[in-house]
Amino acid sequence: MNRIISKALLQIEQPDKGGYYIMEVIFYIICLGILLFFLFKFIYYFHLKSDFKRQYKVDYFPKRVKIHRNRSKDTENYYTLNFPCWNYANKDGSKDKRRSNNEINYPGCDLYVDQFHIVIKNPLLMVEFVNVLRNHNANIEKNRYEENKEKKILSEKKRDKEREDLNDVITRFKDNPYEFEKYCAKLYQLMGVDAKNTPSSNDGGYDIILHYNNGEEGLVECKCYNKSKVGRPLLQKLVGANQLVGAKHLIFITTSGYSESAREYAKETGIELIDGVQLMNMIYCYTRPEKIEITVCRDEWSLCMEDVKQYMPEDIYNICSGRF
Repeated sequence: MNRIISKALLQIEQPDKGGYYIMEVIFYIICLGILLFFLFKFIYYFHLKSDFKRQYKVDYFPKRVKIHRNRSKDTENYYTLNFPCWNYANKDGSKDKRRSNNEINYPGCDLYVDQFHIVIKNPLLMVEFVNVLRNHNANIEKNRYEENKEKKILSEKKRDKEREDLNDVITRFKDNPYEFEKYCAKLYQLMGVDAKNTPSSNDGGYDIILHYNNGEEGLVECKCYNKSKVGRPLLQKLVGANQLVGAKHLIFITTSGYSESAREYAKETGIELIDGVQLMNMIYCYTRPEKIEITVCRDEWSLCMEDVKQYMPEDIYNICSGRF
């Protein structure tokens, strides 16, 4: 009995060498498979990057970037920006230093251009890369941040243009107020309203009388000022003049603006106030519509690093900008 037990224990201590050999072969096959997988993956991405550089004729390709075949059904080239944040942040978005293991969460930014899909975690890197591709004639649509920037620039340009053209109007009429009154009357005529100027020598508190198609009348007072704002007394004079006429509409036009007290009085009495900006809109609409055709070029609306900075906490921005 003891001899049988001893023999069994000896077999346990000396397992079958054939089983070990099989396990070793399986292990090497698995290792080889993993190696071939990563080698194939490396060759695939290297080939994709080479195709991309060749197609867009660029040498620059950011590090830590994932590139895939574009399987999206969208025909337009576009990109999205998603901004990183701390897992635990203060109200201003900065890092909450009271928390341990507080890390930055990178949602990632996507670029879809022709047959390529590129993923970049760092939004600053994505903006720089998109600008490089656009400079190499890649047609990439504006994202919503660029659309907002374009609208802002367009508004500023229009305001500057209005200010420039308004100065031209002031220079033209500042020494001849009666010609300015006739010019304003002409604007109303172009709007389809019967407008007649009062005699230049008769300062009865209004300069133009309007006759609308519905039979109603209106009185218009015009002042070509450079910087001086129209005050309440001039509006009171217009209201006083209307005591004799009884017009339903009272309008005051100036190339400058109105004081706060004048605006309050206009609300109380129902006077329509037209300032320099509104006057220029009337001029553009009825006499020079081509003047409002203002464009914003790509170099103006494309995002830069400073544009992106406003969407990120300062500490994350510094970290992202240091990773170039």
